[in-house]
Amino acid sequence: MKKYLYYAAVLAGTMICLVWVNLKVRLISFADPFGLYLVKLCCTVVGFILCERIQIALHEGGHLIAGLLSGYRFISYRVGRMMWMVQDGRLVRRNLSIAGTAGQCLLEYPGDYRDMPVVLYNLGGVLMNLFSALIFLALVPVIRWYPLQVFCGLMGACGVFQALVNGIPYRSKIIANDGANLMSLRNNPAARYAFRSVLAVNARLSEGLPYQEIPDELFRNSAEGNKDNPLCESLRVSQAGCLLGAGRREEAKALMQELVDGGRILGLHAAMFRADLYCLHMLDREEVPEILDADRKIYLQMKDDPAIIRTLYGEALMKKDEENARKLKERFERIAAQYPYVQDIMMNRTMMEDLERRWADSE
Repeated sequence: MKKYLYYAAVLAGTMICLVWVNLKVRLISFADPFGLYLVKLCCTVVGFILCERIQIALHEGGHLIAGLLSGYRFISYRVGRMMWMVQDGRLVRRNLSIAGTAGQCLLEYPGDYRDMPVVLYNLGGVLMNLFSALIFLALVPVIRWYPLQVFCGLMGACGVFQALVNGIPYRSKIIANDGANLMSLRNNPAARYAFRSVLAVNARLSEGLPYQEIPDELFRNSAEGNKDNPLCESLRVSQAGCLLGAGRREEAKALMQELVDGGRILGLHAAMFRADLYCLHMLDREEVPEILDADRKIYLQMKDDPAIIRTLYGEALMKKDEENARKLKERFERIAAQYPYVQDIMMNRTMMEDLERRWADSE
């Protein structure tokens, strides 16, 4: 869907819901004194933001329930930067933040990709938002205590908002939503294979499996899928990351450059690959391009990602900014203690050590 049509549909649906809620509970009114109007408006905005966080948690819970009902296996559940995952047979809490996402629930399908149910898992979050919205909106005329009435009204409006944001198929410059993923999977065996493989790779990394032990079989169809399909391209993105983690840097570098130059991968993946290529160019003693301003904005949102810290660390070493390099290294070690993927930490720590030797040799 076109960007402006998507935003118009989301805004229109949410506003219709908010107007109905306002008629029922009188959230704000132009008849109020100006001071009272401003107080009510601020309280409504703050309440909407808080209810939005709750609906995000419900959305990811919807994916979890739908996935388990469809035969998937739990891997991780994240809201904001708080993430719960299974490691060594225990449920542990870790920290992870990904630009463009307010939450994420990842599962793995243990069966054949041809038999993999995809509709309920992908729409589970949207269905949970709609279901909760209907319940909360139905309670609005029934409840007589005003604060609870307002809470139910805002929860209903936020549920509608989340359902529209995630359900209407849309692929932004950074990421694709649930509706877009489902459209990509429709009648496309290659996309189903890619979807299952990406989930399988994530499951193995969550368990701490070394990159070298991730089976090449998971990527056997990576070059055969439709390159205009974002899920097929996501498998090649995953493959490039695994090649880098396994120490096969030249292969990773070639594939990353191909994917970035192709211009079909998600903007988030392209920005992350440019960060990887930045470091690989340094290590190969090649000309190092300037970091793009657009990428820096994404890196700022992902300032606690180990790969981003590693890249900025390399930049600081190149510019001989010892103080910034020291701070970045300290931040990396702080992040490492709560980061969910042990192999990522090991890979990035090794690259940071290689970067130190690279710039020490140039002195």
